[in-house]
Amino acid sequence: MEIPDKTGGERDAPSTKVRSLGIALFVVGLLVVSAAARAQVVNGAFTGEVTDQTGAVLPGAVVTATNEGTNVSVSQPANAAGIYTIPNLQPGSYTLKAENKGFKIFVNSHVELITGYTQRADFKLEVGAATQEVRVVSQAPLIDTESNRMSNLVTAKQVENLPLNGRNVFELIQLAPGAVNTTNLIFEPGNRGFTTVVNGARVNTNGYQIDGISDKGLSGGSNTQPAVDSVQEFRVDTEVLSAEYGGTVGALTQITTKSGTDQLHGDAYEFVRNNVFDARSFFV
Repeated sequence: MEIPDKTGGERDAPSTKVRSLGIALFVVGLLVVSAAARAQVVNGAFTGEVTDQTGAVLPGAVVTATNEGTNVSVSQPANAAGIYTIPNLQPGSYTLKAENKGFKIFVNSHVELITGYTQRADFKLEVGAATQEVRVVSQAPLIDTESNRMSNLVTAKQVENLPLNGRNVFELIQLAPGAVNTTNLIFEPGNRGFTTVVNGARVNTNGYQIDGISDKGLSGGSNTQPAVDSVQEFRVDTEVLSAEYGGTVGALTQITTKSGTDQLHGDAYEFVRNNVFDARSFFV
């Protein structure tokens, strides 16, 4: 479409360009919001207080979190109250380092950060040269002090070693307190042949997420079943569920899949399931 101007010439109508630009901005906005929402659910955070030996806070002290698997580092300074927060971190093992002018560097290694948790790690710096270093290992407990939920965590090694009939990772829900196997007793949509009631709630009110994305079917149960070897963490929240999880009542199952490290590695395996390895019966 062309529109004549007052000088007798012709110029292109801007409506098409404006519309295209508006659509592009809308799509980018959705992607940004989606990424932020996913990060809040899937990722974790470190927070804590930085003080000296007398307990006085150290504003401006810099805390650095380094993922030991990917070697990616993120730094944040402490605020006026000596509190630092490093959000949106990928679950895994971290090395935390706190440093401030006039104090020894404090390094805390092998601190585990798990899915959706805000892990507290406080630092008490000693007076000394910045070239001196105080190093400890895993001094932060695996306790979520920032929320009041009840949660059961199953690590990747536990997922790999626990017996799973049919390699269905969702059977691990039954490890959580209050979870009861109701297979063949309750006939609501469950997870590939079995159902689980948690704290008396209906089976189809259980919620499921994989990497922060809802995996719940329209009638209940999960839409997909991830391979056991792809699971980094398996966590079941059973009490005081946040409103952000919608209509979830009984349990919220969150699965975080493995995302890799900065080193190339892999494995090969075969799973044999037949009666060749079964024990003999009493009469044979």
